[in-house]
Amino acid sequence: MRTAPWKIGLTATAIAGAATTIWWGVADRGAAPTDAPGVVAANEPDVIRDNAKTMFKLIDDRKTRNFAFKIEGDRVDADGIVASRGEMTFTSQVTGKTLKQRLTGASLIDGDSRDPLETGEAVKPSVEQSDKRGSVRYPGFYAGLDLEYRYDGKDVEEFFHVNNDLHQRLAGSGEDLEVRTIFPGVSREGGALVSALTPGVAAPDAKLAPDNVELPQGVVGKDSVELTVGPDRWTLPAAVAIDGRGEKLALQRTFRFVPEGLEVSVRLPGAWMKTADAPVVVDPSVIDNTRAMQNITWNERSMVVDSKGRHHIVYRGVHQGYWKAMYTSGDGNIWDDPVPVANVDTAKGENQHYIPTLAIDGTDTLHALFNDWGYNPSNAAARGPHSGWGHRVHYARCTNRCALKDWSWNGQAGGKILTPTSAYWQAYQHMAIDQQNVVHIAFEQGDPYAHFYFQISPQGVLVQKPGLPLNYHATNLVVDNSNVVHYLGADYWNSYNVRHFIWNRAADGGDGAWEQRAQLQIRPDGEAGRPAVSGCHPYFSNHRLASSTAPNGRIHVTMQLYNHWCGTEYTWRIGYGEYDPATDTWAAAQVLNMPNYVQGQHEHVAQITVDNNNTAHVVWLRNGATQNLVFYARRPSGGVFTNGVKLLRSVGSFDAPQMRPRLSFPAGPNSSVPAGLLDLVVLENGGELRYFSTGAPVDGPILDLPRDHTYTNITRPQFQWRRIPSDDNTNTTYELEIDTTPLFSSIRVSKTGLTQPTYTLSGSGNEVLSDGQFYYWRVRARNANGFGPFGPIFELGVDTTPPANFNLIAPADGSDPQTKTPTFTWETAVD
Repeated sequence: MRTAPWKIGLTATAIAGAATTIWWGVADRGAAPTDAPGVVAANEPDVIRDNAKTMFKLIDDRKTRNFAFKIEGDRVDADGIVASRGEMTFTSQVTGKTLKQRLTGASLIDGDSRDPLETGEAVKPSVEQSDKRGSVRYPGFYAGLDLEYRYDGKDVEEFFHVNNDLHQRLAGSGEDLEVRTIFPGVSREGGALVSALTPGVAAPDAKLAPDNVELPQGVVGKDSVELTVGPDRWTLPAAVAIDGRGEKLALQRTFRFVPEGLEVSVRLPGAWMKTADAPVVVDPSVIDNTRAMQNITWNERSMVVDSKGRHHIVYRGVHQGYWKAMYTSGDGNIWDDPVPVANVDTAKGENQHYIPTLAIDGTDTLHALFNDWGYNPSNAAARGPHSGWGHRVHYARCTNRCALKDWSWNGQAGGKILTPTSAYWQAYQHMAIDQQNVVHIAFEQGDPYAHFYFQISPQGVLVQKPGLPLNYHATNLVVDNSNVVHYLGADYWNSYNVRHFIWNRAADGGDGAWEQRAQLQIRPDGEAGRPAVSGCHPYFSNHRLASSTAPNGRIHVTMQLYNHWCGTEYTWRIGYGEYDPATDTWAAAQVLNMPNYVQGQHEHVAQITVDNNNTAHVVWLRNGATQNLVFYARRPSGGVFTNGVKLLRSVGSFDAPQMRPRLSFPAGPNSSVPAGLLDLVVLENGGELRYFSTGAPVDGPILDLPRDHTYTNITRPQFQWRRIPSDDNTNTTYELEIDTTPLFSSIRVSKTGLTQPTYTLSGSGNEVLSDGQFYYWRVRARNANGFGPFGPIFELGVDTTPPANFNLIAPADGSDPQTKTPTFTWETAVD
């Protein structure tokens, strides 16, 4: 079991108009956002509210190499990473595959004019080694540029240092600096893909991995990308330039396949150099297998809550050298060690798992979907350069709130492959569970394109039903309060509708059939202050979505939006719609107001949930240059959305915030979402999975007196504990439990509604402790949104009987022991 450390944070915002506050631990405690209501002063003591928990830091189980370089002539070696003058070879720590990179040139560019920089003379490199990293630097590698490789035991980075002469030339002439690199032998024909790690749009004929978008030839981008070569993947983080003041600039990179391999060029604009402070360092950021964990999502759900209030979470992480669908659970305070839902089956061509999704039914059985990615030569359905590569959707379930962490299906550990064909890929998997605990699953297959739809009974019987004749659709299933299954499909290529169908169980002789319903469209001119661009399509195209059902039966949907062919308007927005099944109409179709709008920085699917007051809550991520933010907005029933406010902030990285979903029917264990309650899971810095709550406490109280493993001679003792950090002295109460067993199976004392962190037993009934008995006690907090977790368990012994008389044995009374150091003995006292 892992007990999560808690951190005091600063950023706050009011939720649902109440004084509920969410707290986020950051290093910069003095920089609260000014637009967040209820911000606490920076000098407030460190006992203020804190509803943020680090679930765990994922342990990166790659081997740690020795960062100390071994030097042989012009070559340095760090256990598999070999660097020489302008050439580097690094080895995947997952599969052992090697990848080479070679510098091919540097130029100054002015319009169409290109002035190559001369290659410097070969001089002995300088090597620096500390207890944290090794560094090797080649002075004057190009005229005006020093080349440096840095290594920290796991990752390697490449840097170029711009000297003062070159800095002044760039600043004065306005020329751009371009550095070119090639990965020799890497080709499309050899199974190589260059993929965006942030949402993007592919060429019409692109064959895509489920969470990646293949970059067309020659595309220029500033985001992190992933290079796939066969079964291996390497991350190339965004290239940046850093000046002497620490100011950073994201640089343009171009990727293109040439006869020699994959060419990557990085361009530093001379215009920036005019204001940049020397020295300037260019970091193309070639990194060796840096990622250890992912929580990115397209339209899947990754967090549910069971009938006992326990949270269950799935994500993608490295485990025993492979990317796997991972699972953990906790009470908001203590989280279990994560375990894989399934192991990678290399015998069947798998080499990693992709984005999992999670649901829970009315019996507290958890259901998980995920897909694999791998190479299987028999996969004839994949055509062209991708022949043999493919995905398959897997399904698994875990009963009894997953207490035994036994993920299986019909006796098959790790679940079962659902896809009925050997196709290029299956993706956009999604599921919903109806009032009879039937699991409904849909996903898209590519090459040829098709949609599949399955139903799985509570007994585990799989039945394939007719799919939808649609292409390029991100799938979202939801069950309304009348137990009707809705299919919502986001057109993610060259279309402008959210397609909407319902499953008619009685149609077509009882086998069932899909029936089309009202579609959702959002116009660009519906966004305040952003009129439609002349010549553009009158509607936004939508790209992935999330949904939630309200107690009044209406379905709320959020989606990513963009304009396809509108120049600078070709960027992400967040759309929203509310569907009324009674009238088959969409209302409130709109674009959310995103503060401090920056083109291309609002990423991932905006998550939505609806509380018991029919208020819709929406959160989304914005990646910025200096900080990353999670924004929040809400819409009361029949009202309008509030402006987005900063909910969480970090100077590190964030990944896809996931919000507690509400089940789409009233009888489920997770169907009730109290007003103002917001549970979030956010991945920070690629390795810390964090849990946040604006609702029930996430801390168990610390116990003070009586101390653990002590005795008392009082049968009506006083119990004392500390207030939890989120106790605001207004709506937090405590519950004390006392029992004769640490299992608390027959609780003798249960006192609720305690407003003070202390209670003295009354002296009647079970509130009189028995002599000679051991007792166990614990405390938990409660607010308007429910109970938090119990804190630690203390043991207390009761002893009210003094010892009986006993006799002294030696030396005898009145005797002379004949020594200055006599031994005294006596009878054992009886107590």
